[in-house]
Amino acid sequence: MAMDHYIWDHYIFSQPDSAFYFAKLGIDLAKLHDLKSREIRFINIQAVSFAFRSMYDSAIVYYDRNLNASIDLKDSSAIAGCYGNLSIVFRSLGDFATAIDYLTKTLSMFELLNDSINISNSLNNIGKLYIDLEDYENALIYHQKAYEVCLKINDRNEIAFSLLNLGSVYKSLKENDKA
Repeated sequence: MAMDHYIWDHYIFSQPDSAFYFAKLGIDLAKLHDLKSREIRFINIQAVSFAFRSMYDSAIVYYDRNLNASIDLKDSSAIAGCYGNLSIVFRSLGDFATAIDYLTKTLSMFELLNDSINISNSLNNIGKLYIDLEDYENALIYHQKAYEVCLKINDRNEIAFSLLNLGSVYKSLKENDKA
């Protein structure tokens, strides 16, 4: 069933209201065939469609719905994704403490899955939130941890991304020689 990919590729960014509608059709189809894992993907599309339209209260409701369905399925990767998406919404609302809480849950899930790339992404995202809070010491800690993970897996793109984040923190700390 590539319907979820089609919606994502052709509607979510340009026509999020249509993406919501087609995702509803996808949910109905997934229910008809008892495809719970597909159902949660379509619920996620609905949540994202609200987030893209800055309808954050509705996005939270749908992300929570997606989270509960993912927990019922015991889909750790989907659970981590829900936590990450909720963190994005709360960051957009300016609730950085809640965003950090969700990202910490995301990080924990990816650590359980031993998913190094997403561990690094989670650490970098937490670091960015600390930059938003102008808590550069904590930002440095998280970006340094992300960099160390990237070195272990030798992912050059992620290494470069982590170095850019570290440079940003050092610049904010006015330690230009380290930036």
